[in-house]
Amino acid sequence: MNKHLRNFISLALVAVMAVSGYKIVTTLLDYKKASDTYTEIRENYSPEAEEGFMEDDLKNINPDYRLWLFVENTNINYPVVSYGNNDYYLYRDFLGEDSKSGTLFMDYRNNFETDESTVIYGHNMKNKTMFNNLELFKEKDFWNSDSLIHIYRGDYEYIYEPFSIFVAKPEFDYVKVDFDGENDFNEYMNQVRASSTYWNEDATPKYKDKILTLSTCSYEFDDARTVLEAKLIDKIPIQ
Repeated sequence: MNKHLRNFISLALVAVMAVSGYKIVTTLLDYKKASDTYTEIRENYSPEAEEGFMEDDLKNINPDYRLWLFVENTNINYPVVSYGNNDYYLYRDFLGEDSKSGTLFMDYRNNFETDESTVIYGHNMKNKTMFNNLELFKEKDFWNSDSLIHIYRGDYEYIYEPFSIFVAKPEFDYVKVDFDGENDFNEYMNQVRASSTYWNEDATPKYKDKILTLSTCSYEFDDARTVLEAKLIDKIPIQ
């Protein structure tokens, strides 16, 4: 190998290492920025904030705010937004700034108060934030821990019990917000049950029950999605 070729290879390796290092650093900085943003929001405005739930302040910060989502025994504890499409908040944080973590967002077709099924999306982040912890429900021991889901909106807390965790194939249109009658609902439930890794018989929904669907990316195959389904079991005033 001549001297010029060795020098070229050395320079190429240095360039590759520099680019890789830059990407790692920028990713870590992005993670930290997102973590700091949501930590501050939790400490000041969430249902666990010292001053109590500051929903009006969240709406003032971001008019797209719709509700607060908390999943027991996980780090899922975030504000949820909604926009006129399902793309806008993929890579924007709650403050509207660029972020790989994005923001948890409700399907743009949803009306939380009236729809039979509410769908919320979030990224499956490698630093285990956003909707990464939905992966925990794939573990049998965690599934059996009976971790409930809480939504805070207006004057009420909505409590949901999970009934299914599954990995959705691309051909399964699981993101329904309403059903075209009881037969359509039953067909949907049959598909969910057939796809399920685990199923909670005691929480099996009936037609007209309110359903919550939490969705994130998964990596078992191309375009896989981890989906947690839950049924509304209680609605109580926020103290």
